[in-house]
Amino acid sequence: MPAQLKGSKRDDAGKIIPIREVFTQSDIDRFWAKVQTAGPDECWLWTSACGAAGYGEYRICENNIRYRYRAHRIAYALSVGFPEGHEQEDIVIRHTCDNRLCVNPAHLESGSHSDNVRDRVERNRSAKGSKNGRAKLTEEGVKIARYCMNELGIDHRVLAKVAGMDPTCFRKIKDGEMWKDIA
Repeated sequence: MPAQLKGSKRDDAGKIIPIREVFTQSDIDRFWAKVQTAGPDECWLWTSACGAAGYGEYRICENNIRYRYRAHRIAYALSVGFPEGHEQEDIVIRHTCDNRLCVNPAHLESGSHSDNVRDRVERNRSAKGSKNGRAKLTEEGVKIARYCMNELGIDHRVLAKVAGMDPTCFRKIKDGEMWKDIA
């Protein structure tokens, strides 16, 4: 029977068991063996399995149950540790180098989800325009819509009805509140 795959290891009460208490020295040695280290200021690259989001993944198996952890979180926990009184999953471990495969503790810092979102915006890493998975228009479609509204005088509600979209979206495009980068 294949091993069952789970996330963080928990005790009988459902509380997450800290990584430092879960990992044996063998687990720790095996973890660091999967890292391509470099200078102290360079990225240390995870060389083993990766998850769908592009982050390194490390697994340990105990009693035919596999526990899966993100590699950068393990590196942080082993090197720095999580703040006292915080569960591992309450803390976001952020990459100052923006390299998802980096596990260099010097490139990792803890923070909140809000901190992580702010980092993404400040570093211009947010998906904009048609690269945003929720976008219903392309850049070309926005240019055409603006032309129709601004030059031809077509009402934003008419365009929205034709496109099967919310009229507010087209009003915001016309007013420059959405798709600001598209002229």
